[in-house]
Amino acid sequence: MGKLDLLRDYNATAHLYDERYKEEQVPKISFLLGKLKPKEKDVLLDVGCGTGLLFEKVNCGLIVGVDISLNMLREAKKRAKGVVRPCAGVTEVGAETEVEGGAEIKAEVLGKAMGGESSESQQNPVEE
Repeated sequence: MGKLDLLRDYNATAHLYDERYKEEQVPKISFLLGKLKPKEKDVLLDVGCGTGLLFEKVNCGLIVGVDISLNMLREAKKRAKGVVRPCAGVTEVGAETEVEGGAEIKAEVLGKAMGGESSESQQNPVEE
């Protein structure tokens, strides 16, 4: 499946994602959070945030969610509104969004970064 096919699939099925994959994703999120151990004031970059399942699982200063699918980001935005702590704000910037001047996140702002499933949509994911 190519990147455009993947994007179309995620956009078409975003409303079903949690029903289909939550049971599979939550243990992965818990494992990654156990490795990262984010602190209350950390800024966490969630690459491939999908529907924002991470938002309910972590208590940190700020979560920046990035995803290729605007519909997945819209689901994440709904979830962020239900999170009591002020760590989850979502702005809709997906692969098909043109951002004037480009979008930039300065590395020194980000304390931790994670991406559970996002590597499958990258051509050359970096391994640590």
